[in-house]
Amino acid sequence: IWILMKKIVIFSLESIANGGDQMLGDTTEFLISDANDVKISRAQLMPRDTQFVKDNYLKVAISHIAFSIAEKLPDFFKYRLYNWGYKFRYSSYYKSVISKADKIIFGIGMLKYSTQDFSYMFECINKIATKMNVPVLMSAMSVEKPIESDYRFRQVVRAVNYPCVKAITTRDGQKGLDRLRKHYIKRDSLKFDFVGDPALWAPECYGIRKGSLHTPAKLGIGLVRTDIYEDYKNDVSKEQLENMYRELIRLVIEDGRFDFYLFCNGMERDIEFGRQLIKEFNLPESKLLEKPKTAKELLELVSGFDLVFGARLHACITSVSLGVPVSGLLWDNKLDYFSETMGIRDYFNDAPEVNGRCVYAKLKAAFEHPLDCDNRNNYKEKTKNSLQQFAQNS
Repeated sequence: IWILMKKIVIFSLESIANGGDQMLGDTTEFLISDANDVKISRAQLMPRDTQFVKDNYLKVAISHIAFSIAEKLPDFFKYRLYNWGYKFRYSSYYKSVISKADKIIFGIGMLKYSTQDFSYMFECINKIATKMNVPVLMSAMSVEKPIESDYRFRQVVRAVNYPCVKAITTRDGQKGLDRLRKHYIKRDSLKFDFVGDPALWAPECYGIRKGSLHTPAKLGIGLVRTDIYEDYKNDVSKEQLENMYRELIRLVIEDGRFDFYLFCNGMERDIEFGRQLIKEFNLPESKLLEKPKTAKELLELVSGFDLVFGARLHACITSVSLGVPVSGLLWDNKLDYFSETMGIRDYFNDAPEVNGRCVYAKLKAAFEHPLDCDNRNNYKEKTKNSLQQFAQNS
């Protein structure tokens, strides 16, 4: 008796050297790997140029020219030329991937449009999936604040509402669900719910657990490029963020209760800032940990800490997944909503609190308060159930 295997393609984002993005794809795959009669393959939302140059040199070259021209145009023309460029570059690749799929899951984690150009890819993929009659789950998405006048926002709304999309879930809790319902969802038949981030399953996925407490306690200070607020919220200057890190390091050194280390999620610009801090404070090079090359390495790194200052989302998520106390920054809604859903919002810093003294006070408070593991585990189960239900349903 031959059993027909459902072929599920997971679109993930692993082309920007951020361990958190790979972790989303890996943990999404892990959560459906034991579903019945399922065969899983991975595809990239934005394949690296090196993956295309050999067979698609002309497409890569022409699309780069289009993007260069687009940057000089008013927004009305700019966004439309970007849209053409991405379709020209990737549509053949997407068609090839989708033609071999029975179902598609987006393991991207972000329903956004104002940065990273995701809106163009979402619409292109969902349009092709609709033509090929392939069901889509947009899984565990953070939901960006709507700007009705922005072409890219309207593009994401179109993408979400293509008939191929059977369900969309958000990792932003009830607030994310309310935003989806009010601004994004236009079809009565589209199912939606809130879940946890799949990366909460990282310890099970990679077989890594938190070790015993160190003496003195080991503090990981997560790095982020210093213009991150300017790109997302514009309420904290580059200089303010740099000075926060400097003041935090001084306070940690003066206090002496923590053995601290600087680390990043894998992005080069983040660790460049770490090198600058090491030089400024004349610290041993061992105080800057080597950047992780894979999601598993990121988890291994975080598992060695007893307390984490998380500047990027998946430094915070991996900490929570391991039961490591975490405090952090709020440069994007996704960090705000994650900290709220996990019950640790009080230990995260709003823009006026981005100074060393406030940050260090909240770090110490986080260290003294245990995580609500039951709440975390409830979110984990919602994520698993949502993914397996989509994978197994006919």
